[in-house]
Amino acid sequence: MSDDGDSDGEPERRWHPHIPGERLLRLPQVLETIGLGKTLLYELMKTGEFPQPRKVRHLSLWPESEIQQWVRTVAEPKKVG
Repeated sequence: MSDDGDSDGEPERRWHPHIPGERLLRLPQVLETIGLGKTLLYELMKTGEFPQPRKVRHLSLWPESEIQQWVRTVAEPKKVG
């Protein structure tokens, strides 16, 4: 069994031990959440338009709250004038 999910196909939940309810997302979960491809995601990270991941050994992890905030910011209508 891999550590990417459990036997019923659902992704394994990873919780930040110091922030109640904070979930850490791996790359496939981030891509699914934002609906973009990996290449564009890396371009957005390079230009500072997308949150940088936290490195834990060889893993890249993003706090779910930062991803949700980014989605809300992108989804907000642009104010003209």
